[in-house]
Amino acid sequence: MKNNNLEKKKCLIYIRVSSYDQIEGTSLNMQDRLCREYANKRGFEVLRLFREEGESAKTANRTKLIEMMAYASKHYKEIGALIIYKIDRLAREAEDYANIRRHFKNLGIQIYSVSENIDDTPMGRLSETMLAGWAQFDNEMRGERCSSGMKEAINEGRYVWNAPVGYKNGKVFGKPNLEVVEEKAKYVREIFELIATDKYSRVEVREIITKKGFRLNNGKVVSKQYFSDMLRNKVYCGIIDKMGIVKKGVFEPIISEELFFKVQSIIKRNGKRKYNKSNPDFPLKDIAYDDKGYKYSASDTTLVSQFAAPFYSTLAFGLEYKPFDWISVNFAPLTGGVVVVTRPELRTKYGNKEDQKVRKEFGTQLKVNLAKEIVKNVKLTTDLTLFSDYLNDPQNIKVNWDLSLSMQVNKLLSANIRTNLIYDDKIKIADQDGNAAPRVQFQEVLSIGLSYTISNK
Repeated sequence: MKNNNLEKKKCLIYIRVSSYDQIEGTSLNMQDRLCREYANKRGFEVLRLFREEGESAKTANRTKLIEMMAYASKHYKEIGALIIYKIDRLAREAEDYANIRRHFKNLGIQIYSVSENIDDTPMGRLSETMLAGWAQFDNEMRGERCSSGMKEAINEGRYVWNAPVGYKNGKVFGKPNLEVVEEKAKYVREIFELIATDKYSRVEVREIITKKGFRLNNGKVVSKQYFSDMLRNKVYCGIIDKMGIVKKGVFEPIISEELFFKVQSIIKRNGKRKYNKSNPDFPLKDIAYDDKGYKYSASDTTLVSQFAAPFYSTLAFGLEYKPFDWISVNFAPLTGGVVVVTRPELRTKYGNKEDQKVRKEFGTQLKVNLAKEIVKNVKLTTDLTLFSDYLNDPQNIKVNWDLSLSMQVNKLLSANIRTNLIYDDKIKIADQDGNAAPRVQFQEVLSIGLSYTISNK
């Protein structure tokens, strides 16, 4: 591509800061002003400014950088220059800078630095290469100093990372460290104390403590993953375990080491066996639901369903094959359906996005129905439905299998055993630890009926 940048008198400007604190200061505004002054002296008209806020140049995968490179590829015929304040604003890795420079060179666009001499001469190109290498060296040295400083802080018993909930970043003995925030710390203690009783699962403890008002430092509800990480965080008992170093901290612990390691033992043990859900005070807590669709629990109520949350509707077009009176096979290559979840807090539970009230499905359905008297007075009925969604992961098959065995014991007494198996990869079910994943759902029901016919004889 011909480099005719001298004839093309429009330019792009790229400015960047790596921290959000700098955005509030003068760094970006200063870069903007100096780059525009430089463009004006060179006779360039600024076509567009790309402003990168709070992103590091350690990687080339930056929002505005990618946007600018795409824009340049589309409008290169009218762009003669890219103006930056300094090479390290564009990249801090020599290889990244070389790739970026090659991209713009192929488009016929020259890079200019306000504070460095990188003109398109042999000396300028040598200077440009050395400056790119120096930016990488400086970045690596900063990282090394930062790493060494953090290791030194650990050995001094100081925690210099973002404070976990229950603490705040402050100073102890005049140096950066953790300070206890009692209004949050009291909840942290209660969490560990409840787990230590071995009477509640982690899900139940999270429900209890959330209902009492426990929130993160940013005011948000504690997520399942954060809650799980909290229970394993040694900082709460005063131990720093970072960068391969384990050291007793000089900050105040929220709980004792004895309590912390007791909880670890309980978590480890309960992770290897199914949690004992039986509680004599609440015998129906995992099998009963109230009239509003809430799960009955010893500690709290958990909404699991409500009217039209969810609601399923399916329309299928296909062929039915019935070789015998007692069996039929229906194949529908054109099957559409909708999943409606009116309650926002239940949508992800049933495979919808948080802002998605209605989820559409379109795919293939295979349905097998069987109803046959296998022995006298004993009838077997089964319905198997398989569905593959063309629109979303068609390789994942949705399964719904009903099996019923009906028996007429005598003139008065009848019995029915029914099972239902469901698997849908879009429905995430949490275990006792709050880890949500696609799981097989299975239900079995035994019903006994008594009937008496009054004749008119």
